[in-house]
Amino acid sequence: MANFEKIDDPIGICHHNNRTALEAVTDHKINIDPTRTHLNEDWTPQRTDEKGKALTKRQYYNQRLKEVPHLNRKNVRTAVSWVVTLPKDIPAGSTKDREFFRASYDFLSAKYGADNIISVNIHRDEAQPHMHFVFMPVDARGRISCKNLMNKAELSGFHPQLQSFMQSRGIDCNVNSGITRAQGGNRTIAELKKGEHQHEEKHKITRIKRQHDHEHSPNRIR
Repeated sequence: MANFEKIDDPIGICHHNNRTALEAVTDHKINIDPTRTHLNEDWTPQRTDEKGKALTKRQYYNQRLKEVPHLNRKNVRTAVSWVVTLPKDIPAGSTKDREFFRASYDFLSAKYGADNIISVNIHRDEAQPHMHFVFMPVDARGRISCKNLMNKAELSGFHPQLQSFMQSRGIDCNVNSGITRAQGGNRTIAELKKGEHQHEEKHKITRIKRQHDHEHSPNRIR
């Protein structure tokens, strides 16, 4: 399952994905297990400047921003992300787990350009392992344009293309999100988590009501 996200703050999302921003961790504390954070992986390519000095993600992002033409407007999306979740039919922590994420990385890198990668992180400290692949949306003209690159055809064709790529690698899994058009199409991670939370709350209320009805039942043996 993969979900597309538009990003307002590329550096901020890098901090969150690295678990280096306290406020980011706090905002998601319900979903993050800090005892497993050490299992997370950073697959961001190592970049250097013309003198061979290592560049931080922020430095590379700023450098790439100067290299690629784009409109100088505040509302221009200079970064977007695919969040690819490990399918349920692949055991977490297995050899196939790593093969799946490596194939996902290769697929995304080839599709959107290795030079446009801002950060790549694999999170294993949440409910299901997933990869955050953050990149600059550079279109066929060589310009930053989320609107042109991440259009309806791109989004609707993503899962079939990823599925086909997995099959070409000999990885047997189902990457289909299972989200139909009637259910709102391709939803973001935040929307999915909100739905999961609402689902859990609904079941919690149901359990409490059943317990209450049982305790106050006139047929209960006391």
